[in-house]
Amino acid sequence: MKETLDLETVEDYFENLKLFILELQFCIENIERLVECKSEGLNIKPISNFLSHYVYLSYSHIAINIYKIYKPEEKRSFQKLFNKFKNFRYSESLRNLMIDNSTKDDQNLIKNKADLLNAVSEIENRIIKYEKILNLIITRRQTFYAHTDPNAGMETERLSDLKEIRDLTLKIYNELYGKLFGRYYMFNGICTLIDEILDDRKFVDEYWKSEEKKLEL
Repeated sequence: MKETLDLETVEDYFENLKLFILELQFCIENIERLVECKSEGLNIKPISNFLSHYVYLSYSHIAINIYKIYKPEEKRSFQKLFNKFKNFRYSESLRNLMIDNSTKDDQNLIKNKADLLNAVSEIENRIIKYEKILNLIITRRQTFYAHTDPNAGMETERLSDLKEIRDLTLKIYNELYGKLFGRYYMFNGICTLIDEILDDRKFVDEYWKSEEKKLEL
């Protein structure tokens, strides 16, 4: 007999995936903010060693979370959830969700198992197009960030690659979550966590500049 997939399990998957995505968003936006501050002329040299270390840790954390999201064997990956949709029986609570969707005048909502499997198939085909980048990031996680392999000689992932996967992930999450539950999570517009550190650096920098001007008088 097939195992049963209940609504609570599906919601738990989405909650975990949301947390992984938020970590991606925080790290990427913080790195982008550091790039911007250089062009703004902010003097970050006094804390440059810390920031370099932070950026390294952010790249590592991004790779780890992408691994969790896209590695099929991971417990809360997209593919694990997709496999449950394809291979498990649906509980009454999950079936009732789709029955309730069928009563609503919204063509985007998933209203039966066929709709759900079609949505999953479309997403899986979309993910395939990003296999090269995903394999690079996943391999970096396996051979460099988690287990250093001196013989790996792996290409370094670029920020543009990470942003591309981040955007793909946001789209997949909200597309499937939205079609099931009729609502979306606003990942964009999150305040960067590094701003307080940069604001403090700016304050100190401006203070010493004002002190230098006093000496010139």
